[in-house]
Order: sequence, then C-alpha cells, then structure tokens
Amino acid sequence: MRPAAAPGAVEVWQGADRLWRYRYVHHLGRVKIRSNRSFITRQEAEESAELAYPGVPLVELSDPPYPVSSPHRLRRLAIVAVITAGAGLVVAGAVKLVLFCRRLAKRGKQITGWVTIAANLWRRDRS
Repeated sequence: MRPAAAPGAVEVWQGADRLWRYRYVHHLGRVKIRSNRSFITRQEAEESAELAYPGVPLVELSDPPYPVSSPHRLRRLAIVAVITAGAGLVVAGAVKLVLFCRRLAKRGKQITGWVTIAANLWRRDRS
C-alpha cells in the first residue's frame, strides 16, 4: 500500500556549484525542508526526493529558490586582515632577526676586544 501524498511539492534545482538539490515545500509555504546533501545529477536528486517524499509531485526550478550570494564582505575583510597580519608578523620577525644579528655582532666585537686585551696582557707578562 502506498502512503498518502503529502500536501505540497518537492522542488529540484541546480545550484551555482553545478550540484543538484531538492527541498520539500508545504502547500502553505511555511514549512521548507532542504535535502541534507547535494547530488551530481538531476536523476540522483529526483530519486532521493521520491524516496524521501513518495507521491509528492516534483517541480524543477530553473534557478535556485534563494539568491546566490557572493562571498560575504566580512569574509573578504577577514581574509585581507589575516594576510595583512601574517605579512606584518613576517616583517616583524625579519626586523627582530636583523636586530639580533646586529646585537650579536656587537657582542662579538666586545668579546674580541676583551680577548685582544687579555692576549696583550699575557704577552707583556711573559716578556
């Protein structure tokens, strides 16, 4: 025995990513249940919809039922901020490395001076 048809329809469409999706829409339009996955072909999406909602008519939409949004502005801003912060950290690290090398060279000169003084004193004491 076949279950009674649910009131409403199943909408099938191809998204901007070229994958197929479906959703059940109640006839009053208040209840909308999207599929939990995407499908490579329209046939796969329709078979899944028929299995999930037997007896409910299928309607193929030419466009997605919701507007296709471009990447969110805040997402782009976050990406730019991360790249800028990363570049800043790289520059700060390079500056610290240069300053460390300068300090190391200066310390090396100091130690060389001390060694020279000690060597001169040692030579003078031996003579």
